[in-house]
Amino acid sequence: MTDQPNIISDNALLPGTMVGLPGRRYRLSDVIGQGSFGIVYRADAVNGQPERHVAIKELFISKICRRAGNRVEVLSDRQVFRRYMVRFDDEARHLSMLRHEGIVRYIDFFISNGTHYLVMEYLRGDTLDHLLKAKGPLPEESAVQYISQIAAAVAYMHSRGVAHLDIKPSNIMIDSRPVIIDFGLSMSRLRPAGAGSPGFTPPEQAAHQLPDRLPAYMDVYALGATLYKMLTAKQPPDCSTVAGQGLPAAALRHVSRTTAEAVLAAMNPRWQLRPQTPDPIARLGTPDTSGTPSTM
Repeated sequence: MTDQPNIISDNALLPGTMVGLPGRRYRLSDVIGQGSFGIVYRADAVNGQPERHVAIKELFISKICRRAGNRVEVLSDRQVFRRYMVRFDDEARHLSMLRHEGIVRYIDFFISNGTHYLVMEYLRGDTLDHLLKAKGPLPEESAVQYISQIAAAVAYMHSRGVAHLDIKPSNIMIDSRPVIIDFGLSMSRLRPAGAGSPGFTPPEQAAHQLPDRLPAYMDVYALGATLYKMLTAKQPPDCSTVAGQGLPAAALRHVSRTTAEAVLAAMNPRWQLRPQTPDPIARLGTPDTSGTPSTM
């Protein structure tokens, strides 16, 4: 969903291919992202729909699927494919429940070509992760502004009964504002959490523990880790390292005590001792954080 299309993929549908259902048709133009479980295309909506450019995510598991014309054929492990179909459908359902400027907007969902498709708004710009790789650490004021906006979107998400469970810079687009994308691990009912991403995943999520309520505290840890990376441009330590050794002593010495303490509180390895909601992080952007530097 960036402004850098033309990714080459042998598995992708060709530019110009039409997908969708009667009255809801889309013409594919470029591949803009691909992982082990899906391909994301830039497309143009036809049939006079209000959004001209959209992003379309197609369920395609590269290890067990192949392309036969426009169709997706499952070569093996049909149970695995069905399991990911359920997750994909959950992603679409969760996204359809949310309307917030900090969350990528749901447009459509349909089943075609032997697989499932999710249509979202097309976001220009780039991921926060690419921004950090290109420019290095953000100034504290910018990092705090971004994380406050992201945390507000996460708090809204939780108010609607959805936990994201994969908050990280590569799942945040910067398109005049930070926008959360990729709800592939999101949950709205209690079950063991998906493994998440190293450095951004708390111990209880890494251990696939079954929460006894919507696990907002897992997203809080990831928000703290995302702020850590914005301030340092470094990968946060794995949760096992944080549990055993804490965060690197010098990592946050250049930022205010308020900001450093917010990171430490959010990344507490014990979920019971973390803020239980994103609200304290969302409020970071309100007071002046330019006070006394951290003494970490």
